[in-house]
Amino acid sequence: MSDDVRQRLEELRTELRERVEGLSEPPEIGAAQGFGKRIGDGTTEAIRRLTDIGVGSSFEERLDRVERALEKLDEGT
Repeated sequence: MSDDVRQRLEELRTELRERVEGLSEPPEIGAAQGFGKRIGDGTTEAIRRLTDIGVGSSFEERLDRVERALEKLDEGT
C-alpha cells in the first residue's frame, strides 16, 4: 500500500511543480504594457495575474504538503 501512496504522491508532486513553473513564466510581450486606450484593458490583465499568483500560492502550499508526506514515508512515520 505504501508503494501506491508513494507513487501517487510523486505523480502529484510532478504535476504541481509543472503548474507552479507554468504560472511563474512572465506574461507574453505586450500583454502587460500599460493600460491601452481604456483602463479596462490593463485591469483585466492585472486581475488575471493576481489570480495566477493566488493559484500559484495554493499549488506551492500543496506541493509543500506532498513533499512533507514523502519525507514522512521515507522516515517510516
